Amino acid sequence: MARIDAVLGGAASKGPYPGGVGGVGVILIEGESGIGKTSLLEEALARARGLGFQCCSGAAAELERHRPFGAIAQALGMPRRWEGEGTPADDAGSPETEFRIIDGLVDEVARRATRGPVAIGLDDLQWADPSTLLTLLTLIRMGRQAAELPLVVIGTLRPLPRSIEMETVLAALRAGSGGVLRLTLGRLEAGAVAALASNLLGAEPGPGLLRQLARASGNPFFATELTASLAREGAIAFAQEGDLVRAEVTGPEGEAVPMPASLTATILHRMEYLGPETLETLQVASILGSRFSVADLAIAVGQPAASLTALVTATARAGVIGEAGAELAFRHDLIREALYDSMSPTLRSWWHLAAASLLEGTGRSRADVAEHVVRGAVPGDPAAAEWLRVAARQAAAQSPSVAAQLLTRALEVAPAGDPHRAAARSDLAVYALWCERPADAEAICRALLAEDESCPLDPDLRARARACLIEATVRQGRVDEARREIEAALQAPGLDGLRPAHLLVWQATCQAAGWDLAGAAASGGRALVLAERGGDETAAGAALATLAVVHHLRGDFAEALRQGREALERVARGAGALRQPVQPVLNLAGFFVDVDRAAEARETLGAWRRFRRHEASGWSYALERALLGEAAFWMGEWDAACTDLEAALHVARTVGTRPGMLLAPTLLALIALHRDDLATARRELAAAEDGGDCSGLQWRPDRPLWARGLLAEAEGRPAEALASLRGAWNLCCAAGAATEYPVFGPDLVRLAVQQREMALAQEVTAAVEALAAGAGVAFMNGAAARCRALVSGAPSAHRAAVAAYRGSSRRRELGLACEDAAACLAAAGRPGEAGPLAEEAREIFRSIGARRDLARAVARVDAWFHADGPALAEAAPPSVPGWETLTPSEAAVARHMAAGRTNPEIARLQEVSVRTVQTHASRVLAKLGVPRRAGLARLLSGAGSTEPGRDAGGSERGRR
Repeated sequence: MARIDAVLGGAASKGPYPGGVGGVGVILIEGESGIGKTSLLEEALARARGLGFQCCSGAAAELERHRPFGAIAQALGMPRRWEGEGTPADDAGSPETEFRIIDGLVDEVARRATRGPVAIGLDDLQWADPSTLLTLLTLIRMGRQAAELPLVVIGTLRPLPRSIEMETVLAALRAGSGGVLRLTLGRLEAGAVAALASNLLGAEPGPGLLRQLARASGNPFFATELTASLAREGAIAFAQEGDLVRAEVTGPEGEAVPMPASLTATILHRMEYLGPETLETLQVASILGSRFSVADLAIAVGQPAASLTALVTATARAGVIGEAGAELAFRHDLIREALYDSMSPTLRSWWHLAAASLLEGTGRSRADVAEHVVRGAVPGDPAAAEWLRVAARQAAAQSPSVAAQLLTRALEVAPAGDPHRAAARSDLAVYALWCERPADAEAICRALLAEDESCPLDPDLRARARACLIEATVRQGRVDEARREIEAALQAPGLDGLRPAHLLVWQATCQAAGWDLAGAAASGGRALVLAERGGDETAAGAALATLAVVHHLRGDFAEALRQGREALERVARGAGALRQPVQPVLNLAGFFVDVDRAAEARETLGAWRRFRRHEASGWSYALERALLGEAAFWMGEWDAACTDLEAALHVARTVGTRPGMLLAPTLLALIALHRDDLATARRELAAAEDGGDCSGLQWRPDRPLWARGLLAEAEGRPAEALASLRGAWNLCCAAGAATEYPVFGPDLVRLAVQQREMALAQEVTAAVEALAAGAGVAFMNGAAARCRALVSGAPSAHRAAVAAYRGSSRRRELGLACEDAAACLAAAGRPGEAGPLAEEAREIFRSIGARRDLARAVARVDAWFHADGPALAEAAPPSVPGWETLTPSEAAVARHMAAGRTNPEIARLQEVSVRTVQTHASRVLAKLGVPRRAGLARLLSGAGSTEPGRDAGGSERGRR
């Protein structure tokens, strides 16, 4: 218990502790059944309560492995079926729903943790459903980013079975910094068994009794049952030997009392006195699971609930069952397993199917009773196969992994000639795609299409299999292969009516992703004609969405927005068509981000949640978070941007998504670069470039080149920086992606002017000006004006750039324009005009945490109009090492923490979420090297103030 106490004590004090993975303490108690895992879990939770923890617990059950979120929802006291915020009831069959539910559960845990430390106990994790394990994995990963989170998760599990999902959790724990406290309970030694018997009997066990107990092989539950059986049989005699009472079996050498050799037989032998009728009823109860209600048992055995009173009383007195809240539960799973295994397999199967039918008749959902059908169904049972197919479709709304398991079982029991087999395999391919197994989805689809040659599929199924195959190859980063599959499908016989439109949409999507804009326009146009001819609104909307992308990249923003809106409306009307990879709403939201209309981008994403249907792409949630992160990046809300971008990457990695995920690590690299964290910038940029190498050309491939150039400049390699940005320019020019020109154009012009490549600078400036002239977008006007100012060097041109950027929400870009203008005016001997612009640049860079930009701005202009040195530099207490590494948001949170405010109080004052405060707080403690809040208060107090940046009188230092 000492090691468990260390974890609990560390979490209670919100400090570092052994066994922690980031901020979450994880304790896994492993061992065979009956070894004492549950008892140790209960003891650990009792100790946690004594330390002031909010404790909650749940248990996974063998017969509930197909109930999504069963164990974790039970632990948190929340319903298993609910909808995430903004998620409609008809949004079935996509992993976004699962992730939104997980977000809700994680938020609930974080909310509780703001009130004090939390301990979550999860028993029998070997039976946990995939959604519970995915939630656990998310909590662990969240803990790595929130080292202050006072949370301990304590789980028990047997060595076997180990699901794929459980192995994923264990692998994540092994890979986490600090590891996990794993306690393996072994069998008891002979002395411990003797002590256990002594406690049970109140007497010292004699040699003969100890020989009997040796058959327990050190398993404490088996030893307890053997002792109880011998006592009930009257086979133990007690004798006084001086001050000692000795317990001994009655026969010589312990051989006169024949007892079963196995634990199962011992348990059944012990219960024989209850009578055959009671044992039969207990066997039925074992079918219902480890926990059951009296009402369910009465329904199963066909008796009134009141008639079971005597049975419940007798079995409780015998230590077979006990109360578990409003339900009854077997005292130990080994008792239930002994009763369950004592039935013949045929009888068990019959009882499982009967229980499923009876319980479903009382209004239970198929998810609640699915395990009964899984266990009771036998090969060749068409009714069971159909039941499982329907249950799989229902489960897909919350857990694609559970749906895949149910459908796999349906295929196992379906008759060979089942006409629904091909459709079920097609569904299974889709579920495999949704639960991050695109290779499995591809294999299923290829097998279906291969069989199609000898036994033709229904045309709809064939088209669906081809669409899934194409998506699976795209998800694995093989876009060129996907295009070949599309071309083969278009040439295949039997594709008539609307199906070519869907394939052409896929073709246009792949071409647009690879910036083949001419090809995307041609394919999208053909798809639109075919879709409209056949009245297919979904395909027409998807085609319009791709055409809108082409217009947008070419700089025709008005037409792109018009087509984007129309695409969204038409897809929303077009229910019942095949799933499409194009997400018109994501395209439209991206268009709004690019033209500085972030509020409309967020509103569009909100509308998506209200109308989306089951045709939605499985990776849209990750892309949604990435788009939100990009919008926050451009607006200078970098803390929020990091939260969204990191969430996008987490979901993308969990689901197995690659397309579109180039953007998130690139933006994280840019934020780190401007915050002067070059190590993080290198790591994130390497991740982006590795992703591009694995997946081929992706959306916005110029962005990593832009980031690579700025990083090279920061590391003192200007020629390499210019070469990288020139590569981005050539890539965009070759594709005709003019909308990217103003993004990195000013940096390219600046580097070109510095290295006297004036022809290149003039070329880029002219292109940005041409785009801005017809765009009507403030930031593009600002980019054009800044490029011209960098080329001309005229103070008036720099002032014009500042004026143009003032109409944009892109704060960093305005800060850069102010910096350039201040430097130009100062150099021209006009410090009075330069001063306010320099101060504005400083305030912008400080507010977004752009420390590198702040330092550069000070170095460029300070010497011209500040006689007393670098007064623009961010002041920090010299006695607080690491303060300069804090972002403005982190610094504000640090001040509140030092003042003794709680996380909810800070969240209200800062107008942010509690989870954001938790993230900032953990980073503050890590950066300042302080283990807990009290230490932070002492540290800042010792620096002379709890508000760094102010003197004892409260006035700001380092400002004029």
